[in-house]
Amino acid sequence: MGYIVKLSDLPDKLDSIEPILDKIVEGDCLELMRRMPDKCVDTAITDIPFNVGWNYGGTYNDSLPDSEYSALCASWFLAMGRLAKRMIVKCPTKNLHLVLPAFPYRWMLVQHSPNTTGRGYTILNLFTLYLVSDGDGKKPITDFFVNTNNIIETNHPAEMPVAPITRIITDWVDELGVILDPFVGSGTTAVAAKKLGRHFIGCEISLEYCKIAERRLLEIDAQPELFPKNKAEQLELK
Repeated sequence: MGYIVKLSDLPDKLDSIEPILDKIVEGDCLELMRRMPDKCVDTAITDIPFNVGWNYGGTYNDSLPDSEYSALCASWFLAMGRLAKRMIVKCPTKNLHLVLPAFPYRWMLVQHSPNTTGRGYTILNLFTLYLVSDGDGKKPITDFFVNTNNIIETNHPAEMPVAPITRIITDWVDELGVILDPFVGSGTTAVAAKKLGRHFIGCEISLEYCKIAERRLLEIDAQPELFPKNKAEQLELK
């Protein structure tokens, strides 16, 4: 079973999300979201480009002027907001002042990590901020603790750890809910969703990272007995 779908192979308008459900779409996320129907996913969970000069394989200029980056953020959030009941976005601390005006946030989630080790460095007492647009009846846990030691699994320069995304999905996304990550990168959101029995739609412009995400999903397929089948088992992962 393959997980990668090319955006160029999809119709100009998707009447349903069936062709991209539980898939990683290779292509530009704004174009994919333009083709998707209104309110077709439960939650958009993503780690947007931080615009701090990291190299994502030459497919995205991550050193834009502030005004261009802010405008891009606004277009991303507008597109996600049309598709999802709520958005949960990992926010770059350095460019927080550029993201906040563009995002219709209602809550901030603060993730505390005692230390994060990887790529030759250790960060102590790391705080990560996520913005949430709407609870949709959920009671938010705005402050949570996750141990993210030794989480580096791929060569993506901004890989998200699975643990906090697992916690966010468990708290915020109903069973059988559909999660959209328009910047899926090396596939962390898709991996966490699949482990928890949720549906996902990922988008990534870099074929290299699409292949990494697909490999990680295939590894789950090869070991299905390792992952929870019901909510009680899912809660043990928190």
